[in-house]
Amino acid sequence: MKWVLMVISLFWIASGVCLVLYTTACRKFLATLLENMSPQIFGALAFGVGVLLLLSAGASQNFWFVVLLAGLAVAKGLLLFVNPRGLFVKIRRWYLQQADDQTYRMAGIILLVLGTAVFSWIK
Repeated sequence: MKWVLMVISLFWIASGVCLVLYTTACRKFLATLLENMSPQIFGALAFGVGVLLLLSAGASQNFWFVVLLAGLAVAKGLLLFVNPRGLFVKIRRWYLQQADDQTYRMAGIILLVLGTAVFSWIK
């Protein structure tokens, strides 16, 4: 299951680099992506990533951290799938209309650090 951790961490690294270096282009791409997809699809994707992380946690040197990330992804997936009181629409509106470019860059830095850490911990 090393390849799962490699693919997910490389995706996080690439996404983080894009968010930091190409903030405006990524913001436009995310706007088209978020406006055209339902919260249930995002919930299923987050849940699937969480399950894959949970299954591949044994291939990491820091098992507990990957399990923590998996638990957060599964919880996020369930929350988005259930979507209580239209939470997805409120978060999407804030993220697309009110969030500053610095917010996107900070998310990119967090993704870059998480991706690098998980990639470096693969056994």
